Amino acid sequence: METEFLPELYDADTQEFIEQIQLRGGNTRELLVVGHNPATEQAAALFCRPGPGPVAFPGAFPTAALAVIDFDADDWVGVKPRSGSLVAFTRPRDLAAEND
Repeated sequence: METEFLPELYDADTQEFIEQIQLRGGNTRELLVVGHNPATEQAAALFCRPGPGPVAFPGAFPTAALAVIDFDADDWVGVKPRSGSLVAFTRPRDLAAEND
């Protein structure tokens, strides 16, 4: 597992956020991107296909939320806006509720 820190993502706009994912994802099957809003939320929303899917996109993307988006692409360059399916979404409060 390789970890790469990209300070430029902190203040990135949505387009730069998406470009960095496409540029740096290579052909790995799974990619975890930790970023800062609003670009994180906007990129996740832009990646998801409109309409019903396995999980509905939330109205808000709070701090420490996790969106799992599935793509049918051979590499991250092939990942385009509206090409993904949101398969899971977890907020910190959801984890707390599971432990009650």
